[in-house]
Amino acid sequence: MIAVANMKKATPERSLELKSFELIFHDVSLYQFEVLLEMVKYKIGDCQKAKNPT
Repeated sequence: MIAVANMKKATPERSLELKSFELIFHDVSLYQFEVLLEMVKYKIGDCQKAKNPT
């Protein structure tokens, strides 16, 4: 399985921004895809929390 995630962030002084997000999949089984999807959801959640701290 090869997965490439390209995430660009703002400077540390500013809130994190998800500028671009690219995923490339090669020979990914359904289980591996589901695991990777959960990791992506977790990362997006982290970025949203950094943007809007509660």
